[in-house]
Amino acid sequence: MTEASLHPWQEGPAGLLRFARDTASSASQLNQLVAFLLLDVCVETTMRTFLSLPDGLVPTKVKYFERRKYSEGSFHDLIRGIEAACATQVESADLHYVKYYHALRNQLYHQGSGITIAADDVTRYAAVAGSLLRQLLGVDQEIKSPLPAGSSGVTAEQLSRLKKELPEHLDRFKELISALFETIEPKLVYPTTIKRLSIIGSNIEAVSFPQKLNDFRQLIESSVEDTEIKTWLLGLLSDDVEGDGEQVLRNSQFLMEAGKDHFGLYALIAGVFFLPVGDVRKDSVDRYDDISFLGSDDYSIMGIYTACVFFNDYITRAHGSAMPGVIPGIDRAIEVNEKLATTIKRLGALTQA
Repeated sequence: MTEASLHPWQEGPAGLLRFARDTASSASQLNQLVAFLLLDVCVETTMRTFLSLPDGLVPTKVKYFERRKYSEGSFHDLIRGIEAACATQVESADLHYVKYYHALRNQLYHQGSGITIAADDVTRYAAVAGSLLRQLLGVDQEIKSPLPAGSSGVTAEQLSRLKKELPEHLDRFKELISALFETIEPKLVYPTTIKRLSIIGSNIEAVSFPQKLNDFRQLIESSVEDTEIKTWLLGLLSDDVEGDGEQVLRNSQFLMEAGKDHFGLYALIAGVFFLPVGDVRKDSVDRYDDISFLGSDDYSIMGIYTACVFFNDYITRAHGSAMPGVIPGIDRAIEVNEKLATTIKRLGALTQA
């Protein structure tokens, strides 16, 4: 579909992308920052528009009123809605980049001064925004590839090492984090507990949320022995679904979904109590604030672990024999793999102490 024939609901997101690209054409650091923020608005607008359009206007497998609930939620609700509602699967790399760059946008908002945006990140986010605009709203704008062949600067040797190291690092991380919890919270390592965590964290919907939340609270009460850890976890969870604010409910769902992969939940707890990233510790996490930033590799070892899981699956499944520069985000994969290697050293020192 050409820009001249855009429908009214397509014009807003398409215009934001066009404006962001025009702004990014200047090498000015300020323009790069403005372009990046515009792209984040473009991505959010694209997802919200898709989820709020009437049945028949977009390819979806979820009825309007269910999609509408997602469209009125937070940024992370939008992503969950897209994953649930799309008739065809949205490219997983796109949604991973959306989460990563939105977390970077939050970092800009919260920390502000001194943080800059690289031109490559603007280019990549523009490519992701264009891809989502095409997949969700049917608008096909010409966008530069986020990583044209050869542009990443990654050699075949680096790619080969990454494909070998990443699964090894993930196995070692799981081994060490399990050993830690066998010592500090052995009940969380029980197979029955792991199964319950997975059930609770999977397919959380409005109708199942209250019961799953109650099950999760009971599991924490019965399985966590350390009073400080138990109090921290329960303090972040809603204890009144009808009376608690929306952010507390979202935080509760974030924690419940973290348990779907028990290694992720272990990493979340270990990160804030024993292995903080930067100054993110248990006392800096409040139930009334958005705690989903803990899913970012910039803020927690949970984020490092989950990012590495994604890239390991992505590279293995979709690009097993691709050349280095053809794989979108290969340099990001190398970066988080290095973070995981550092985390393993820290975790090893902790378990030996």
